[in-house]
Amino acid sequence: MSAEKVINLVGELTIADADSLKKQMTDVIKKEKDVYIDFSQLIDTDVAILQLFFSLQKELLQRKGQVIFTGTLSETLKYKLKLCGLISESSLSDTEILLQMNKLMGGV
Repeated sequence: MSAEKVINLVGELTIADADSLKKQMTDVIKKEKDVYIDFSQLIDTDVAILQLFFSLQKELLQRKGQVIFTGTLSETLKYKLKLCGLISESSLSDTEILLQMNKLMGGV
C-alpha cells in the first residue's frame, strides 16, 4: 500500500481536530480509490472523529472505493468503540476488532 493511501491517526483526537482530519481525508480521496486508516498511534478519539470515518466511507462507496482500518488499538480506543456500538466486545483481539469495523463499513 502506498503512503498516500494511509491516514495515520496519532495521539488523542477530538472535535477540535475534525477539520484538519477532514481536509487530510479529502486530499487522499482525490487521488486514491481505497483509503487505509491506521490506528497504531491513536490513543483515544471522540465520536466526532468516528463520524468522519462514516462520511469518508460514504464518499468512497460512490467512487467504488472503501475505507480499510489497520493497525493496533489502545485499550482506551477499544472501550470507546464498544461504547459507541461499533464492535461487539472490547476484549476481542485487534485483528477481530478491525475485521468487525471493516465489515461494518462495507469493506474487506
